[in-house]
Parts: sequence; structure tokens; C-alpha cells
Amino acid sequence: MIFSRMEEQIQSAGVQTDRAGIAGIVKKRLSELLEEHKIDEQMYELILPDKIAGFFMDETAIRMSNAQRAGRLFLEKPFVLGKEAGEIYPEMESTERVLIQESWMSFY
Repeated sequence: MIFSRMEEQIQSAGVQTDRAGIAGIVKKRLSELLEEHKIDEQMYELILPDKIAGFFMDETAIRMSNAQRAGRLFLEKPFVLGKEAGEIYPEMESTERVLIQESWMSFY
């Protein structure tokens, strides 16, 4: 979801899509989030727009973008797996059921 929004903002900004241009868009969005009280000052200071810009220029992000446009980007597909505790922790010798929760992102 965040990836989609950032990509839309980058494409609609009409600025140079080099690292500095993307970092500027990220910084602007972070300022908006700060003003909307969706992040606090400490979080704002910890987020590095240049690193995020680097991600958006990376081959993985480009593949994600292409997959999204083609309808092949699937985000946060949750799943739950039940296992006996003894299968996960053999030293326990327990048959009690343990639930393992996870989510994954897929793009192809």
C-alpha cells in the first residue's frame, strides 16, 4: 500500500526521477505525515529519504512497479500454520498445537 502511494506520488510529481528528486518527494511526504500526526518528530528524524529513494531506483522496486501495473503484485498475504510444539521444539516432546502467523509479499 505504501509502495503504491509513493510510486503514484513520484510519477505524478513531474520532477526529475533521479535519486535527489525522489528523496525530495519522500521528504515532502514525511513532512505531511508529521503535520497529520501520523508520525512523531523522532520517527521523522530517523527516516532517511535518500535510502528510500535508493530503494525506488533499485531493480527490485522496478520489478514491483512493473508487476503492480500488470496486476501481478500481491501484498501482505497472511497465513496461519498449525504445528505440534514438539515439531518446532523437539526438546519439548509436546503435542500441544502452536499457531505460526506470517505474511508475505509476492511479485512476478
